[in-house]
Amino acid sequence: RNTAPCIAYSCWKIASRYPDANIVVTPADALVLDKREFAEVISSALAFSAGSPSIVTVGIVPSRPETGYGYICAGKAEYGKVTKVQSFKEKPDIITAREYLAEGNYYWNAGIFVWSARTIVSQFRKFSPGIASVMDRLSPSLWTDREEEVLKELFPQSEKISIDYAVMEKSEDIYVIAADLGWSDLGSWGSVKSHIK
Repeated sequence: RNTAPCIAYSCWKIASRYPDANIVVTPADALVLDKREFAEVISSALAFSAGSPSIVTVGIVPSRPETGYGYICAGKAEYGKVTKVQSFKEKPDIITAREYLAEGNYYWNAGIFVWSARTIVSQFRKFSPGIASVMDRLSPSLWTDREEEVLKELFPQSEKISIDYAVMEKSEDIYVIAADLGWSDLGSWGSVKSHIK
């Protein structure tokens, strides 16, 4: 059902047992070469999101004008600091990608999100009430022997939508922390080949 229902299910389940949890969502198929930098960035994002009803996303400092990634436009170019997001941009053409690179405040959208359990549940209720409703109906079965059965029944009723469209592009309380992590989404054989030694 795409990323929004999957993330909602995970976060509802975490929140039901750990309501004060702070959560990191990250793609499983990305490569991060600078693990120390990654740990520092995530630590900063967790500290920020724990103390506010905000969402923090990680923006990758672009190394080239890439047309295969979406972009995050920050209010200002500040490396390593949490900065307000102005907008999210779809995958651009090469001319637009070059303009983004020249501007200096555009980052690749790595799909890494940090938020508190309360924040993301609240954001789903506000911007994607249909998914929130499905999760609320699923909630009584979470952590029980009935969870798998109820999940099979209710989860397919969730809207098929990405987290970007369901929440991220609608919320006004999103921040970005820009980093150079040696990151790649390994989205093509070419990108895989470039990392084989």
